[in-house]
Amino acid sequence: MTTVATERPFVHIFRTDNMKYVYDVNSGGIARINDLYWALLSNWDRSDEDVATVAGEGASAGDVAAVRVKMAKLAESAELFSTKRPKSVRSPHTRQSAERKLSEECHQLILCASEICNMRCKYCYYTSGRENERGHGSRLMSWETARKALDFYLARSHKTMEKYKAQQAEIKAGRTFRANELIPKPCIGFYGGEPLVNWPLMKRVIEHVRALPDGDEYLVNCTINGTLLTAEIMAFAAKHAVTLSISLDGPEKYHDRYRRFADGGPTWEAVVSKLRYLKRNMPEYYDNHVHLLGVMAPPGDMKDLLDFVLTADFLPKRGIRFNGVEPNSPPCFWSCLPAENREFKSEELWHEYIDRASRGQLNESYRPEDEAERKRLTFLKHMFNLAISHAYCRTRFMFEGKNLVPDSIANNFGMCLPGQERIFVTVDGKLLPCERLPSEAPDLAIGDLDTGFDMDRIMNLCEGNPALLEDRCVKCWNVRMCTVGCHRILGPDGRLSRSAKEEACEESLRKSHHSLCAMCSVLEKNPDALRFLDNM
Repeated sequence: MTTVATERPFVHIFRTDNMKYVYDVNSGGIARINDLYWALLSNWDRSDEDVATVAGEGASAGDVAAVRVKMAKLAESAELFSTKRPKSVRSPHTRQSAERKLSEECHQLILCASEICNMRCKYCYYTSGRENERGHGSRLMSWETARKALDFYLARSHKTMEKYKAQQAEIKAGRTFRANELIPKPCIGFYGGEPLVNWPLMKRVIEHVRALPDGDEYLVNCTINGTLLTAEIMAFAAKHAVTLSISLDGPEKYHDRYRRFADGGPTWEAVVSKLRYLKRNMPEYYDNHVHLLGVMAPPGDMKDLLDFVLTADFLPKRGIRFNGVEPNSPPCFWSCLPAENREFKSEELWHEYIDRASRGQLNESYRPEDEAERKRLTFLKHMFNLAISHAYCRTRFMFEGKNLVPDSIANNFGMCLPGQERIFVTVDGKLLPCERLPSEAPDLAIGDLDTGFDMDRIMNLCEGNPALLEDRCVKCWNVRMCTVGCHRILGPDGRLSRSAKEEACEESLRKSHHSLCAMCSVLEKNPDALRFLDNM
């Protein structure tokens, strides 16, 4: 009996309803395979005779041996089935490059204008009650702190502004860029709590920013719950081209389940009345500068959200964008839900998305005249594009411009450089890498306004994250698509945690496998169906 001791190729096998595939991690290539290849890759360490039995349909041990030889030849040319695996995982950020970027290429400043909130949303991070998470406070940011934060950011974002303006000039001249090549528009934002509780500060900051030499170039964004908007605030926001990101969880029955005032009262009507006012009195501003953001908190059915999008008469032209509730949102939220109520149904619309993609109806060239049809397609793309683009885009991007996985991977694993993409400033001047992080978590403070960035803490995050799972990452087929390096994935004590990363890893593997299957299901029917994702 033949025995085999050679190393298994660095691949992942998956199947659709009609075909079997192999995803080659080294090259990023995907190839269809027959039953014999599938049986061998599924049972690599078994004898050729055993593999032939599994393959069935008259397969022989000789057939299996021949396939092994073919795989070896393809591996030699680095086309498919290479056994090469990385030896280590390292941070994509060296201290030298991090110091340079954080001195001149910061992207976004976010001010915690207020710890106070007039609502108590059940899925909110700040209602968790956990010891290391900040919760709802009672403090407001002062003008002195805000001014210091502005000066800090402006001194460290000048290169981003230069690059952004230069690229915008090229775009006006007719040059096109992929979405991932676009220089981010420098942004100054407000977060909370509910930032409008501290409207006088927000107003003063906005006036200050717009009076800067490049003041009109900045995106000014306010993430708000909408209930505290007044005619005066809306008129000011429109005059100064302020973007309002307003939370609305779709129809009233969904929104009011979890988004309640602090006294327990419903909030849907309070928000919608402001939206109707904007649409009626400031339609151009409403359509161009107001973003509606919804959370799909289970239980629910995505069809209800689609019905809402098709029938609500007060939505801006851009509609509303829904996202799933964060998996690391308060345990108290999830613990109140029975297991059978922890999903938001989407299967029917997912199959519609796959069908429409296969028929080319998601491409830019397909522009139906019927408004309801356009809204439906926009909704489907908002909901599901990311699931397929996850595989479609990432499997085609090579590590550091090379074809094969290098010995030492510097893939970002979803890991930003703390402080570059976002600088979140707390009411007392602490610096955090994201507005959705608990301020008291020990491993997350990356400095303060008085002493600046703490490079030791920043590099601890950058180097500590990949090190946590290095032994798994170097053997994992998901190495190109994984996102578990996000700094928000922490243990309950606010520390970098292997167990928290392992839990996120399993979810990442599931999503990547699902994305590969969905992508190939579409491409089987129409090889050009996903061209609309090329520029993502």
